[in-house]
Amino acid sequence: MARIEPGLGGQVVVRHSNEVYETRDGRKRVGLLMTVSPEIFEQYRQGYRCMNCHVGVQEEPFPERCKEPFCRYPMRRDQLRRLEFEDRGEETLWPDTEPAEEPPMWLPGQE
Repeated sequence: MARIEPGLGGQVVVRHSNEVYETRDGRKRVGLLMTVSPEIFEQYRQGYRCMNCHVGVQEEPFPERCKEPFCRYPMRRDQLRRLEFEDRGEETLWPDTEPAEEPPMWLPGQE
């Protein structure tokens, strides 16, 4: 299942993943795959957007902690390392805009 993340202006697509990981306190979690626009990725890379809460746009690059009170992620210490670990490269989510020669599947009512 995929959804477009509403808080980020439609620039992020979130999909469920079958990856399972263990948190520091031993709880099991299922991962999410996020595909972001090049603009948002660049904000992560330059330290102006928090990778933990994704909404925390910072006034200065790589502050000690995210300015969002509910987040407070240690951006200066962890963000670049996390970005390097989690980045899976570019991905095309939808086909290009060129019309297909044949419809990709038959729909009721088509001849």
